[in-house]
Amino acid sequence: MYPEDSVQYLVEPTWWTKDTGKTLHRGRLIWAFIPITDQVPIKLTVTGRCEPTEHQSAMVKLEPMRIGDRQKKTTLPVAAIPQYDNEERGVYRVKRRPAIIVGDCNEEIPNEVILGKSKRHTAPMILVAPAFGCDVGKGRDGYNPSFVDLVRRCHFPQFFWDKLPLAGASESIIRLDQIQPIGRHHDAAEATEYCLTPEAMTVFDTWLHWYFYGTIPDDGILALVKEAMNNL
Repeated sequence: MYPEDSVQYLVEPTWWTKDTGKTLHRGRLIWAFIPITDQVPIKLTVTGRCEPTEHQSAMVKLEPMRIGDRQKKTTLPVAAIPQYDNEERGVYRVKRRPAIIVGDCNEEIPNEVILGKSKRHTAPMILVAPAFGCDVGKGRDGYNPSFVDLVRRCHFPQFFWDKLPLAGASESIIRLDQIQPIGRHHDAAEATEYCLTPEAMTVFDTWLHWYFYGTIPDDGILALVKEAMNNL
């Protein structure tokens, strides 16, 4: 059951619906390995080989990847970690998290227009919004309850509160400011049996509009809910 001070309460009990198919489409709840994005990314820099004649191992260091830094070529290249011009190797911690698919419109590309080029340049992707558990748990820092209350009451466009129909955290925050691409591949995304209903997707799309454009349509349910929440 959703609390009365949540947008889901007004469309309950049809916020989530079951779907036994495996299609990765908008509104689908999936599992994926989500990078933990820091304010400043981390890069991996090769400092040398473990053995002068050995190309399959290397000594490395991790350091901030600052936008103003210039690429530094290693003096001893390592075959296992090639270094290309204008590229760095970023390092991220990742965690298997639930996420909602927010974009899946991939038109099929004719083979003749990509012939002779790497398929990775046109490999299909989906855009997902990752979910973070609110309560403190193993490997989970959680959120301050006061902050969670504000998110649930529609105070921030970049955060969306929900109670996912999965085992684990009792409440979650979906971060729209961390929408990111995931490979449309069975090894990269695992579909759960849950999807947002059409009614829920309409509300979620309105929230995305709020985040992307900074405005909420006056004639939608979200505008009514947000006005009611502001009076709490």
